[in-house]
Amino acid sequence: MSPVSHGRTPKKNKKKSPARQGGRPPGAPARPAWFKGAINSVLEGAEALVTAEGPREIEETTAALLGAELDLVVQNKNTGLFFDDWFEDLVATATAQIKASSLVGDDSGERPWRLLQGLSSLTSSEVRETVRIALRRAGKWRRGKSESPWVGQLGSIAAVGDVWELRDAYGTRFGMVANFAYPEGLDPTVFLWDVDASGFIALGPAGVYDDVEQAADAWREMVGDTAANAELQQVEGHSVGLSALAHCGRLPRYVMGNESRTTFDNWFRARRRIADLDEALHLRGRSLVDPESLFAEPEDEDMATQFADWYHLHFGAKPRLDAVEELATEWMESLLPETWFSVSPLRINHFLGLLSDWLPEDSLTVEAKLLLPKWAQWLGETSGLPSELVERVVADAGSPYVAE
Repeated sequence: MSPVSHGRTPKKNKKKSPARQGGRPPGAPARPAWFKGAINSVLEGAEALVTAEGPREIEETTAALLGAELDLVVQNKNTGLFFDDWFEDLVATATAQIKASSLVGDDSGERPWRLLQGLSSLTSSEVRETVRIALRRAGKWRRGKSESPWVGQLGSIAAVGDVWELRDAYGTRFGMVANFAYPEGLDPTVFLWDVDASGFIALGPAGVYDDVEQAADAWREMVGDTAANAELQQVEGHSVGLSALAHCGRLPRYVMGNESRTTFDNWFRARRRIADLDEALHLRGRSLVDPESLFAEPEDEDMATQFADWYHLHFGAKPRLDAVEELATEWMESLLPETWFSVSPLRINHFLGLLSDWLPEDSLTVEAKLLLPKWAQWLGETSGLPSELVERVVADAGSPYVAE
């Protein structure tokens, strides 16, 4: 799916954004057809939760049950991907099964009860209260049932407050790691977020690991050669990665169609863990930054001037100033400000997608495309990239846009 240009000039045609995930828009069908089957599959698979021996096992199994259905729905090209609404319907159906079980006095309510507990540890802030209300109601119907004390504590998982960051060689992709535990330090784990700030900031695959080093190794392997030497740094104050993570926690999330199964396993949990981390940092007198809009018109004069000076120094001529200013504005808009001077193959491709939204025959568009390889070279050299990585982004800047 092509990126959407949000530039300031009338030369750029607008493209339709991906469908936002969350509440149904006015006029949408009451319930998409896929809801019921996906809910039934999760409830059937919840049998595995009955024999779980700890909160982490319940949480991981629940996440995998949800992820399998979301992945299947997307692969089957279903419409109406209102995942938050589906989550709420799943909660309502599980609650109804618990009530029905209490009326007949059998054990059929054990699966949906444990599923509700698992959902309470995954739910995002948008639907967290819905799960809390469901658990209170279901708890009344289950009075007299004996179970391990930890079963009712899954929703109380919390971030400890320590954060670590890894950054790839290009400086546009981040591995963020934080430690978590259930009440009384039960089942301590760490959570890994993969944050791609190459274009519109997006969460990639995430997951739970035993310790920080294990999570860091997993991220390096996931990203590949440009992350092989990424150093794990504990974050004491503000960091670019935390800023990117804050945006991920507050921006609407979209299905692009090329997500991994791991991404869908953590579709709800990744956002929930960001909120948990924010709460823990707040208790320490810190917090994730309150992100400003990335689509406000940036002040491009400084960046444009620096490039024009570099160009003149290297090539003995001055580039067309209005083309440089438009290029700088389009480049800066929608990107994390701390990464404006970073460049990567994914960022170049993202930008080529934006340029494809400009009027192709306009002289400004033609000039901006001609300048892009030099722009990539300037940024690569300015940010201190190794020569082989500079060569890579320069080559990509002269290539056609590849739809993702």
